[in-house]
Amino acid sequence: MKFDFFPLESSIGLSGLMQKYLSNDLSIAPFTNGAPSLEKMIAAANSSRFNNSQRLLLVGALKKQHSEFPAIQSRIDLFSNENTFTVTTGHQLCLATGPLYFIYKIASACSLARMLNEKDPSKKFIPVYWMASEDHDAEEINHAYFFNKKIVWETEQKGAVGRFELKDIAGFIDAVKIVLGENEKQIAWNNLLEKAYHAKTLAEATRELVYGIFGENELVVIDADDHQLKSSFAPILKNEILNRASFDKVTAANTELEKLGVKSQVMPREINLFYLKSQSRERIKFEGSYQVGSIIFQQERLLEEVDSAPENFSPNVVLRPIYQESILPNIAYVGGPGELAYWHQLKGVFSLYEVPFPELVLRDSALLLTSGFMKRLQKLQLEVSHLFGDKNLIVEGWIKDAGLFDLEDEKKALEDLFNQVVAKAERADQTLTGSAQAEGKKILNSFENLEKKITKAFKAREDQKIQQLEKLWAEVFPDGVPQERHDNFFQFASKCPEGFIESLIQNFNPLKAELKVIYLED
Repeated sequence: MKFDFFPLESSIGLSGLMQKYLSNDLSIAPFTNGAPSLEKMIAAANSSRFNNSQRLLLVGALKKQHSEFPAIQSRIDLFSNENTFTVTTGHQLCLATGPLYFIYKIASACSLARMLNEKDPSKKFIPVYWMASEDHDAEEINHAYFFNKKIVWETEQKGAVGRFELKDIAGFIDAVKIVLGENEKQIAWNNLLEKAYHAKTLAEATRELVYGIFGENELVVIDADDHQLKSSFAPILKNEILNRASFDKVTAANTELEKLGVKSQVMPREINLFYLKSQSRERIKFEGSYQVGSIIFQQERLLEEVDSAPENFSPNVVLRPIYQESILPNIAYVGGPGELAYWHQLKGVFSLYEVPFPELVLRDSALLLTSGFMKRLQKLQLEVSHLFGDKNLIVEGWIKDAGLFDLEDEKKALEDLFNQVVAKAERADQTLTGSAQAEGKKILNSFENLEKKITKAFKAREDQKIQQLEKLWAEVFPDGVPQERHDNFFQFASKCPEGFIESLIQNFNPLKAELKVIYLED
């Protein structure tokens, strides 16, 4: 297995905000901590106000969640030490890990934690995967793509997806196994899927799957849908209900960012909380009174429930980062471009609730290419760098190389000729100028139509070559999006050598804006 590295902006592109963020543009300084660095992260750890009672609460919750993972208990104990900190990434509970960047995010967090541990051995930095178990958009997580085939988990369950029971998931697993096949290496991965999804809930299965892929010697998985952890967040829950202050903070940030040409990723609500029950997660609305669906709540009733059952309240996208950073000794958040964009909208909310704002780190991006793919690419006399350009320009280049497309000189000569004709017509009679120009335009249009016919004829002649290019392109950009946002890890698992995840972590560096191209043997 070999790695190549390409500049991220030239390979997959970056939004204007991400370009500003990576270049440490001062115009966005009020919305972030600036470009991340190991030194700034260690400084953040040195100034951390995460206290002993917060640590003990976290340890208790994690111990309970990991009762069936004895190998992780000693790592959880480290959180009670004032010199232990986290590097966190989060993601939805996608089936079978969903798109590849699920894997890349966690590997990026592991890589960054290792870099910090090496930089400052007096501290311990632990990578954390935050499960988005309270997400209620089942349609976003109920499927995965394998070899461009979409396999869906048909379930009628609603509410927080982490609470979904897995009684009806066997059909999904069976369908996945059929598509993946059962060669010698694939059987082990298929067994991992089966073992994980024998769990009771989707959250439990996802935890099992992540540890199965990444091992149990480095990472900690957290499920924040937890009574103990929510209890510590109760003061902020109450403030949101009483004062609805985060709405104003995010609205103000959105206004300022839009002045910089940055489109808002998140639109705040009056109350940025959901009311969570076993089969529902509904917005808490305020219109003179508090309303959940068709049910009206008195303020006192809501506040009492925050004390007695805080797990019934779920932060939305505005408050989830606040919740995360309030219950973890976190110094860096690793996320994708879209995530980091909306974190830029939230710094005012962090200040409001006096929660430290973490260093924002862009996750690694990667592209998996097999030896078979590379042979087909080389047969077309193309290099990997060509995949990051315009596909149509490649075809045009082939046409030019064949001498069938470069008619620019002839076109210019024709234009010069008609300019002379128009000039002579004008000297003879100025009323002829318009007619001469019109005739010239007709002939130029005819010339351009002929040029298109020549191009079309070449494409027909080279149809097989162009179809091969289209197939290669579809593997790198399935459904028109980068591979990492579509294809599933298990599609490639049997081609991955032993130690693949470890190689990812060693070669990843989220502090460098690079696309990692990884070459696998078929």
